[in-house]
Amino acid sequence: PPRSTHCISSAASDVYKRQVTVFEKDDRIGGLLVYGIPDFKLEKRVVSRRVEQLRQEGVDFRTGVNVGIDLSVKELQKSFDAVLLAIGAQNARKLTTEGHDLNGVHYAMDFLPQCNRDVAGDFIPEEEKIDSGNKLVIILGGGFTAADCLGNINRQGAKTNVRQFELVNMEPRPTPVHAEANPDCRANVLTEAIIDDGKGNVKALQGVNVQWERKNGRITMKRLEGSEFTVSADIVLLAMGFLGPTVEGLLELSLIHISEPTRPLYISY
Repeated sequence: PPRSTHCISSAASDVYKRQVTVFEKDDRIGGLLVYGIPDFKLEKRVVSRRVEQLRQEGVDFRTGVNVGIDLSVKELQKSFDAVLLAIGAQNARKLTTEGHDLNGVHYAMDFLPQCNRDVAGDFIPEEEKIDSGNKLVIILGGGFTAADCLGNINRQGAKTNVRQFELVNMEPRPTPVHAEANPDCRANVLTEAIIDDGKGNVKALQGVNVQWERKNGRITMKRLEGSEFTVSADIVLLAMGFLGPTVEGLLELSLIHISEPTRPLYISY
């Protein structure tokens, strides 16, 4: 990610005094710049050029190493004088409603990296492909991650009546891809269930309109009776935000304390 790239560059600025090693769990360096942001927003040659510059400055990049699993935290602390954590915030907010585990329900960070790998020419097994071509798609979430999903399904040839629902009182942010796809964007929509077709696949989404009220200094959500609706769907993409870094592995095994997943997220030693 941009922050880790800046830190790497700063640490490597005097390579004669510092030897910088970067461990990356994926097979390419670049984090979300490579496996999150779509190519239509950021061409990967730009990232590759920056990575090559850092490599020429003496940075040792090691891919396919998941610290905390492939490399123990004790070994990391023993081998290096300082450790910088720049692991991103990929702990996605979960959908827990009925039908959340049906075939056709996918988290954005399963879908977006696969799209980027496809553009890069990587082989993706047929049974793992998330293909929205000629399918009805609903996106849950109103931020930039949701917009990235929208741009990708538009390029895959999803059916034109795409729907994008946001829970809070804020319509999904208009972006250039919204001008391309012209989805049905709605705020204040709560997903109550994802309906099964009887074979374990997504058939429809059941939602209801909600209203947000402030009471005693707290904002509460009120379900609006009579506003229930059901819309057909083949795929539901979950882009509902992130709660912080993934705890399993490196953070779980280290001496780092993570506060409750609120915003902002503070990490203290």
